[in-house]
Amino acid sequence: MNNLPANYFFRLLGLSMLLMFSSCSWEEKGPPAFQIADRSLYASDLAIIARAPRTGTDENHQEVQDLCASRFTELGYAVERHDYGGGVNVIGTLLGTVRSDEVVIVSAHYDTIVNSNGADDNASGVAAVLESARLLSTGKHERTLIVACWDQEEPALTGSYMYVNRAKENKTQIQVAYIFDEIGYVNHQPNSQDFPTGFDAIYPIEAAKVRANQSRGDFVLLVFDNQASQWAHMIADASDQEDLLAIQLEVDLSGRVPTQLRNSDHQSFWSQGYPAIEITDTAGNRNPYQHTDKDTISTLDIDFSIQVISAVVASVQTVLNP
Repeated sequence: MNNLPANYFFRLLGLSMLLMFSSCSWEEKGPPAFQIADRSLYASDLAIIARAPRTGTDENHQEVQDLCASRFTELGYAVERHDYGGGVNVIGTLLGTVRSDEVVIVSAHYDTIVNSNGADDNASGVAAVLESARLLSTGKHERTLIVACWDQEEPALTGSYMYVNRAKENKTQIQVAYIFDEIGYVNHQPNSQDFPTGFDAIYPIEAAKVRANQSRGDFVLLVFDNQASQWAHMIADASDQEDLLAIQLEVDLSGRVPTQLRNSDHQSFWSQGYPAIEITDTAGNRNPYQHTDKDTISTLDIDFSIQVISAVVASVQTVLNP
C-alpha cells in the first residue's frame, strides 16, 4: 500500500516524549513506552488470513484457528481452544505479576460470511490481535492479559457470547475488552462516510466532527460504554499524536443505542456488564465491499491499520500496569 509519510516517525517520537513527560500524572514508574506495530509482520499475517473464506466448513477457518493458537504459543501465552459446541475460540493468557485476577482482553473475530475472504471483516482485526500479542508479550504486566480470536461473530456474536457467559459464571474480573473489528478500509474523498439512521440526533457533537472533516471516511471510530471511557480516551490521545483522527462514541447503555453500534463482539461484554471498546473503520457505513466477494486486501490501507494498532497498544499497556 502507500508508503509511510515522511514525518511519520517524527510524530511517533513526539508521542514517546509526550508519554515520558506526562509521567508525573502516573505513579512512580510512569507509563509504558510507546511501541510501533510492525508493518511487514502485520501485512504478512493479513495475507495468510484473508486468502480464503472462513466459515466453519471452509479449510481456511481451521488454518486461521491454528495460526492464532500457534502464534500465541510461540509468544509465550498459555493457549486454550475454547470449544463451546458450535465453534472454537482461541484464547491466549499471560498471567499478571501483581493483580493476576484482574483481566484485560484484546480480541477480534476470525470467521467470515459465506463466499467472502473478509480482508477488512475481519482479517484486519485478527492480524491486529496477533501483532498486539507480539508487542505486549515482551514485558511483564501487573494485570493478566488475554488475547483472543473469537469464532462465529457472523451473524450472532456466538463465540464471544459463550466466552463472556463462562467468564461471568466464573466471576472473572474483566477490567476492559478491546475489540478490533474492521480497521483497514479508508476513503479520503468527501462524503464517503455515512452513519446509521438517527445518529445525528443521538450524537450531535460527534456528527459535527465528521461533517467538519467533510464526511471523509478516514478516521477510526471508538465505540465504548462509560466504564471504558478512560481507556478509550487514551487511544484517542495516542491517535492525535499520529495525526490519526479518532471519533469517540461513549454509549449510554441505559438509553437508545442504534443497533449498528451493537453489531460486534463488544456487545457480548456489555450484555454482562463488562467494559468494552470496539475499534473500527465503521464497516458498512464506509466500506462498500463489506460482506461481499470484493472484500480483499487490495482495498485496504495497511498504514492506517498500523496507526490504529499502535494507538490501541499504548492504551492496553497502561491498563495492564495501573
